[in-house]
Amino acid sequence: MKKMLLAVLMLAFFVSSVPVADALTLNVTSDIHAASKKKRDYSKYTAGNVVYPKKAEKYFKNWLKNSGDVFLTLGDNSNTCKDAKKYDKKLRKAVDKSKKEVYFVYGNHDCDKGFRYLSSSKHYAIDKDGWRIIVVNTEEGDAKISETQLSWLKEQVNTEKKVVIAMHEPAFSIVDRTSVDARFQPFLDIVKANKNIKYVLAGHYHVFNETKEIEGYTAKFVYVQALTLKGSEGRFLRLDLE
Repeated sequence: MKKMLLAVLMLAFFVSSVPVADALTLNVTSDIHAASKKKRDYSKYTAGNVVYPKKAEKYFKNWLKNSGDVFLTLGDNSNTCKDAKKYDKKLRKAVDKSKKEVYFVYGNHDCDKGFRYLSSSKHYAIDKDGWRIIVVNTEEGDAKISETQLSWLKEQVNTEKKVVIAMHEPAFSIVDRTSVDARFQPFLDIVKANKNIKYVLAGHYHVFNETKEIEGYTAKFVYVQALTLKGSEGRFLRLDLE
């Protein structure tokens, strides 16, 4: 009886000790807009849309102090091309010091001369446990996402892993975040056709902190606020993937 009880206890301990292969924590921020400029006002586009680039470095370092498996920014890491080289280098220095696993998306305010300090590519994929994180570049001219990149994306989502897509510009209009931006229709066709895509993360609009479930899509569309947004400075999304 004692041997049987010991065996049961050992089995229970073994099962509880086995890590869940698909569990993953993402810490996601967007629109850091790092620069020396004190304030940038976009409120003529959307109410409350004011960011403070000068605070970016401080909030970015605070973000890196949080626990999590993967850290992800959704573009506009620096404020202007003039700021890009100096401030992207500072962001890289903070990442290296933190020893955290951080990945960067390319945004419409980013520039090649600075972004090279943050990433060697503008679109790429990372496999973590049972998940694949796919970083998409939405800044490829009028089409937003080129045919070449769309072909690459089709290959990347063809996996048994569950998928998170990270991009800067959303595929839906700023008005209601559910009306399709026609330039992104080919991208959305891929999302709709692949049920293993669970999340599509985007920034760019600065003010929205919400998740949209849209008819016809398995994926949830998540909007992440600017890190330096007035009234919610330093806020970021913590996403527990299972």
